[in-house]
Amino acid sequence: MLTKSNTGIFNDARQSSGAEISHSRRVAVWSVELAKTLDTTTAEQNAMELAALAHHLPPGCDPAMRNKFLLALGIDKGSIAATADQVHEILRALHDQTVLNPGSTKLAAVIELANALDERLEWESLGTESDEPEPAVELALERLQAVAAREIEGAVHATPPLAPIAERGFSLLFRPGATVTDLEAMLAMEPAVVTNIDTRALENMGLQTALRIVCAASIRSLFMDAALHRVWNHGLRVAQLAEGLARLSGQADPAEAFVAGLLHDVGRLPMALLPIEFRRRFAHAHNKGCEPDLIERVFCASTHAQAGASVLRKWKLPEAVTRAVEHHHEPERGDARLADLLCVADDPLGKHEDLPSVVRRRAALNRLKLHGETLAHIGTFDKSPLDTLKFAA
Repeated sequence: MLTKSNTGIFNDARQSSGAEISHSRRVAVWSVELAKTLDTTTAEQNAMELAALAHHLPPGCDPAMRNKFLLALGIDKGSIAATADQVHEILRALHDQTVLNPGSTKLAAVIELANALDERLEWESLGTESDEPEPAVELALERLQAVAAREIEGAVHATPPLAPIAERGFSLLFRPGATVTDLEAMLAMEPAVVTNIDTRALENMGLQTALRIVCAASIRSLFMDAALHRVWNHGLRVAQLAEGLARLSGQADPAEAFVAGLLHDVGRLPMALLPIEFRRRFAHAHNKGCEPDLIERVFCASTHAQAGASVLRKWKLPEAVTRAVEHHHEPERGDARLADLLCVADDPLGKHEDLPSVVRRRAALNRLKLHGETLAHIGTFDKSPLDTLKFAA
């Protein structure tokens, strides 16, 4: 039997909760991917997908109500009509009613596995872990993994090293006694790095601001692939917000907060180097409504946050920054407030990488001794020299 409550009765997708709809869409994706590892036909997979989308409708739900719900989710009438009988049988099996067809029972069991997996992911978004292993979840993850740990390690190894000017820039940014002379010497190493910056404006801004601009400019070329432009632009925004939160809270070094924000998604670089089959499955799951971080947890031996930490250790950045990047989606597992800053800074910018979690965000704000209203004061930005480093949308 399903463990999630079946008491929410809804007549169409607009009347049910967004969280319930998102859960059902993810369960549908995990179900189909699991079914592909078994001896199932395309027709069976199509029927199971629709059954999974409707798996939390009340037992014995009227078929017309179910069809209305599926139509509201964007499923075409032809698909619903072609699979109606089998969807009904799968749902009967799922809710523990007598079903003679073993095929429907098998597909219902797959949905059970997918549902157990997604419920585990939802509990983790609350910063909660089960004390005991769950065999159903472990089985689902074992079958769904598409990328081995060695492939992640190879992708991290293939990620380009920091350019010398970037190494020097980050070193100066973290050094309390850095001077304008140090900045000028660094720029002389590689004048081309500031081609996207108004150099006269650079001379007029304060040392710390100038260092931030040059550090960002020195690594921008790593994100030149069009698929990474949004990652870079998002990092620029999180860098500003994280630094603002660090200054406001007094809980972290502003320079470290800026760098951690700028590089919090650097793990997308090695992820972009993974085999094409993983990237194809990732794109399909994302298009179906699954959040990127959850797709990585299910299909990979690592997430972009963990891969990013490996890249930063390779680049020899401060361990505080590295740990914050590693835990920016689960700051309760870290041991410093910098991860909390990243979690909060990443949350209001609308990327929806992970499951939204009011509990996790509130806990991070509490550890920072901040209130949610705080973001209203620093959530908008005046035009910044960093804007010149953005890629065109």
